[in-house]
Amino acid sequence: RTIPMEMNPRTPVLIHKTDASVRERGFSLIELMIASLVLIVGLAAVATMISYALTSNLITKNESLALSLAERELERIKGLSINDTLLTAGGSTVASNGKISYSGSAVANYNRAVTVPDAYQVGKSANFDVRWNVTDIATNIKKITIASVRTGESGRFKAVQLTYVKAR
Repeated sequence: RTIPMEMNPRTPVLIHKTDASVRERGFSLIELMIASLVLIVGLAAVATMISYALTSNLITKNESLALSLAERELERIKGLSINDTLLTAGGSTVASNGKISYSGSAVANYNRAVTVPDAYQVGKSANFDVRWNVTDIATNIKKITIASVRTGESGRFKAVQLTYVKAR
């Protein structure tokens, strides 16, 4: 079917409008709903990725700081003489999996509480519990296990651990 003709103002040619050109004036409601659904799903995925990235960044930063504190304590202990009383066998409990346990109280002379500025909260501080265990392997050979974890975060962060063998 042909719709009435109209004159083109530039030329004296007649233009015919067909049914197809009349029907294609915009998007249908269904097309808009589908496009909106695709957009919402995409935005939800991006929001989830941003949330995951921020959480991962916070955990990694705290574990890196815990590792740095454990390394600092290890360097201090490495500087001690093999016969120093601070290197007497004992200390924090080492579980069957080889990890220092944080379930009980810290053992005197085998732990250090460290407070550092919290990078994510201005004016606040972060507390870390550094613990170690000394085991005699043989005469004048000691195995030192040091672990560090951020405290006060209800298990949100994992402890990091270092092991060092000190010989005369």
